[in-house]
Amino acid sequence: MSTLFHNHYAVRMALCIGIGVVASGSLGAQTGPLRPSAMVQQPVSVQVRSAEVETVSEQFSYAARIEPRGLYARRAPNAGVVESLQFRPGQAVREGDIVLSIRRDQPGREFLPVPVQSRHTGVIAEMQVVPGQEVREGDELYSVADTGAYTARLLISDKDIDALRTGMLAQARDPSSGAVYQARVQRVGLIPDYRTGLFPVELSLPPASGLMVGRFLRFEFDVRPTEGVLVPYDVLVRRGERSYVFVMEDDTARMREVQTAGEYAGRVLVSAGLSAGEEFIISSERRLTDGRPVRVDR
Repeated sequence: MSTLFHNHYAVRMALCIGIGVVASGSLGAQTGPLRPSAMVQQPVSVQVRSAEVETVSEQFSYAARIEPRGLYARRAPNAGVVESLQFRPGQAVREGDIVLSIRRDQPGREFLPVPVQSRHTGVIAEMQVVPGQEVREGDELYSVADTGAYTARLLISDKDIDALRTGMLAQARDPSSGAVYQARVQRVGLIPDYRTGLFPVELSLPPASGLMVGRFLRFEFDVRPTEGVLVPYDVLVRRGERSYVFVMEDDTARMREVQTAGEYAGRVLVSAGLSAGEEFIISSERRLTDGRPVRVDR
């Protein structure tokens, strides 16, 4: 009986010791130190750009067909019969060219034909008479379009009119060919058309290849210039109404709040929070978080 009791006791003690060893080993595996790879974040590859101060402007555009600088009618200097025409509509004419002649008919008297000269350089816009037609003194004979320069008449909204000044330059773009011409503001109307609320503005264009009366052009204006740091729109991080960019600080990405002041051709003007010379992150191989180690991909 005694021997059996001692053997049973020995078996129970051995089992308890074995279980304790196993439990101790398992607890050590769970509470031991973490591996280094689980503690250190690997750097994220990024590309950066140095902030620079630039001058930018607001832009708006209006369209119109160009007109001749002037349209001048020539009238008959005397009564008679149109004898000959030297020019047709669309032909270029210079000041002093003889456009037509008028024969005076009086019974018993003969007169040399009276030449009618152009008083302007340009293009014959319209011919009102034909050979053999009788005219009276003062009748309109033809008109000349002065193409020594061109004019465009725009109607500008009240939100844009205060930005325009006489002498201001604009780019006139031909939508069909892409050609660009220079135009200058000649007159800014102070009183709007009360039916439309639009203000009249006139621009002038010098002669150039491809320009002609009736050509449709879009006039582009750069107004209200301002200076500041610009960043691409897609580098901004939005948090409600707040905006942030990631900047470089000792190989670490830091999310910094910035103040914005308008968009310009896909870029945003930063008015506060980012200074010239600071490097900001423009792209990364993975999504960034504040404080993440980064490696610049030069």
